[in-house]
Amino acid sequence: MKVKLIANPIASRFSSRQLKKIENFLRHRASLDFSITSKKGDAETYARADKDSDLIIAVGGDGTINEIINGIAERETPLAILPMGMSDVLATELKIPVDIEKALNIALTKPPRKVSLGMINGRYFAAMVGIGFDAEAVFHVNPKTKPIFCEGA
Repeated sequence: MKVKLIANPIASRFSSRQLKKIENFLRHRASLDFSITSKKGDAETYARADKDSDLIIAVGGDGTINEIINGIAERETPLAILPMGMSDVLATELKIPVDIEKALNIALTKPPRKVSLGMINGRYFAAMVGIGFDAEAVFHVNPKTKPIFCEGA
């Protein structure tokens, strides 16, 4: 199995130790190709450029996952999620465990589930969309205070 792993090193719960754990787990189970993001848009670019992987693994939070979804939405490549963000809304909704080995076991042994995507202004989304007050509130969340409020921010 060929696996493309796209990791966001600034995701809230990301660490090089976690990445090493992922690499060790996958080493004898898959042919692994790593891409590490360095700026907004990288995850989408890496996902879109990958044409031959059997599975893409997102290591990051909801923003990373959204970028990857926008890179692969028009093809059938399965996406696995290793939740490492602040809130991990999509992973929580899909009941993906935060334990890396459990999540990787699911990714490698269970059949993919179809997830309905929505689209607004040419961008796909998987978890939710908001308009009005809630969208305005999310837009104004200060990244520096988000860790204080965590799930509420």
